[in-house]
Amino acid sequence: MYTEIIFEKGTKNIDTIEVCFGYSAFGLLHQSEFKEHHLCGIFTDFSLGKIEEKNFGLSLDSSKKIRIFSSRKNVQEYLNFLAICHQFKKNAISVIFVDEYKEELYSLGAMTKREFIEVLKQEKGLTEKEKNEFSKEWLDLKQQNSELRIFDNKKIKGVPYSYIFPYIEKHYCKDSDRKTITNLMAYDEENNYSDETWQILLEIWAQKR
Repeated sequence: MYTEIIFEKGTKNIDTIEVCFGYSAFGLLHQSEFKEHHLCGIFTDFSLGKIEEKNFGLSLDSSKKIRIFSSRKNVQEYLNFLAICHQFKKNAISVIFVDEYKEELYSLGAMTKREFIEVLKQEKGLTEKEKNEFSKEWLDLKQQNSELRIFDNKKIKGVPYSYIFPYIEKHYCKDSDRKTITNLMAYDEENNYSDETWQILLEIWAQKR
């Protein structure tokens, strides 16, 4: 599991932390009207192996609001969303699920600047009940400690690595691992794993076949 944090302090709307996942998403925020806000880009992959507690490099008092940009078409983004809801449930949290704007959107980073302005209308403040439910979802996944996490009817569930092997076999290209990963990503409309995650899964499949 890899982790990287980018945090840039702004001079406007300083009581809110804008949180997104992935380099492309952070880049879009950085070029948007939010560029002078506090921006936090989190790159943590909880989809594989043991879940460990991460503090995301953030130390926030409970007066800070957290606005999260995420998608329920992307396992890694949704897991990060759950982790933040658990760690910062004392804070006011709102979320913008970009797939509510367009179902096929798997990340804020897949949007245009024009779409970004429109997607802000999807912002939803989380109630205490909702934050507790998301926190429980996170703790349940952590307790399961599965090898792999996938989407199933817009909910995350844990499965063994072997669950994904038929999909890898279907799209395997014996002449090129790079072509195989390209194929895996191209047809992965449910989980939208990163290329790094597919590389690890491909190596695990190759060792076990």
